Amino acid sequence: MIRQNHILRQSVFFLMVGAIATLVHLLVFHVLSSQYQVHAVAANVVAFLSAFSISYVGHNLLTFRTKQKRQFVNTGFKFMLLQLVGLSFNTVIAINIEYGVIRYEVGLVLMGLATPSFTFVLSKFWVFRS
Repeated sequence: MIRQNHILRQSVFFLMVGAIATLVHLLVFHVLSSQYQVHAVAANVVAFLSAFSISYVGHNLLTFRTKQKRQFVNTGFKFMLLQLVGLSFNTVIAINIEYGVIRYEVGLVLMGLATPSFTFVLSKFWVFRS
């Protein structure tokens, strides 16, 4: 029972931190691209890095409560790799939607459920493993 509560707490924090990071990403992208006319790709890179920072700190301190300060750089590197893999997965899914290989609805489900589930499991058992 305690283990289930622990997983539930981590899942809730994972969703909350992810939602906040997503909102930061969208806000930074919107401000840069619409208010400052920054090219969309450049704005997206800055937005990704901003959201990455929020996500990493949030997951490090709240979701997985990592206590080893000296592992901060190591977990940061692993987390960046994992985020880039997740971005790659979603890009492949988007390309498959674009070319009609998979239906739009299927792609959204994969992006919305499969990729976050994959990143949660790898975050828990690889990136922030205690």
